[in-house]
Amino acid sequence: MPRLVLAALLLLVSSAAVAQSSDDEAAIAEAAASFSNAFMRDDVDAMLALYTEDAVIFPERTHALQGTDALRAYWTLPPGRTITNHHITPTAVEVVGDTAYDHGTYTVSGTNDGQAWGPSYGKYLIVWKRGTDGAWRMHLDMWNSAPSPETE
Repeated sequence: MPRLVLAALLLLVSSAAVAQSSDDEAAIAEAAASFSNAFMRDDVDAMLALYTEDAVIFPERTHALQGTDALRAYWTLPPGRTITNHHITPTAVEVVGDTAYDHGTYTVSGTNDGQAWGPSYGKYLIVWKRGTDGAWRMHLDMWNSAPSPETE
């Protein structure tokens, strides 16, 4: 009988962990979509709200940037530039406690002084942290370009 109780408890705990992980993955996907939408609206404040206070970003072909001022300067678009499409597609999201590891691909396009550019393609790696408020925020954010999916 004790083995049956132990087996039932283990099944219950593992089912709860799978449900929690699924909820966390959905919350992370929602936060990622919010970031994309804010980027397309040129809403830097909304973008920064999706990072931890001590977040570090690792843009392609430049130094790592840390701190609100550095992130604000990076994400503020120059005059005449707009982002018309930004979409990330996760390949995998692994949640371990209050940390999640997310990697996948992205597509981005926009305009420079009215001239369309893109789409450009790339790959990303994000380490998310769950805050004390329960919200998932990007803690480490790295990306770089990749070939068009048609050329792979």
